[in-house]
Amino acid sequence: MKRSCLRSVLFLAVAVAVSGMPGCSGTEGKNKTVAQVNGDAIQVADLREVLGVRGGMTPAVGVPAEKKKEALDRLIAERLLEQFHGHRALLLIERQVHGEPPGGPPTS
Repeated sequence: MKRSCLRSVLFLAVAVAVSGMPGCSGTEGKNKTVAQVNGDAIQVADLREVLGVRGGMTPAVGVPAEKKKEALDRLIAERLLEQFHGHRALLLIERQVHGEPPGGPPTS
């Protein structure tokens, strides 16, 4: 994935998520999606867990919005890295199946 594309996805995900972060302070919304990274949902429970809230089940009351934004940024970056490395692993496996050497830059 190109760097400019990653930046665009990251910017859009952060902009959407920061515009409300629904359910981050209430107990009813633990399964609500606060951001999506290439279709991979980040839910309120995930955000609460990163914030250190017990089991991601209780509300994140008293956590400043800036801390929530930083935690969400971190989650988005982690998902992007996971997706990139997963994509790269698939390319390496595909090369092995076709008898190509595993070295060299991935082609997409």
